[in-house]
Amino acid sequence: MDTSAPAFEHLHLDYSHDAEVARVTFTRPEKRNPLSFALVEEILAVLDRIEADQRLRVVVLRGTGGSFCSGGDIRDLEASRAWPPPVTGPDPIATNNRTHGMFLVRLRQLQCTVISAVDGVAVGGGVGMICASDIVIG
Repeated sequence: MDTSAPAFEHLHLDYSHDAEVARVTFTRPEKRNPLSFALVEEILAVLDRIEADQRLRVVVLRGTGGSFCSGGDIRDLEASRAWPPPVTGPDPIATNNRTHGMFLVRLRQLQCTVISAVDGVAVGGGVGMICASDIVIG
């Protein structure tokens, strides 16, 4: 894996070239680490990197500030809701739900062991991440 990891806004990736463990820490404790659209996109980018490295054996997911993950970011969900719904084209809510679902499926299908280190709140999509993990430590 390339060690020049991009800077992420909503998570921290701790993973060196020689390591067999990747640590993914959600870094929005003031909001209890919600699954915003931006965080999901960042996690998908991390999953791309993880899937490309055959040496990786373990991924550890954790939150900060006493919360694992408070689920979907309500502000993102509200902003994506259009009324009336679009007559043509994809429904933005369905598109967002598919993206979140794809992220959980990809997490579950990783060839390495996924550990969720749960400290505090885990709701909605946070529970989904726990369910997609191989090991949960609470």
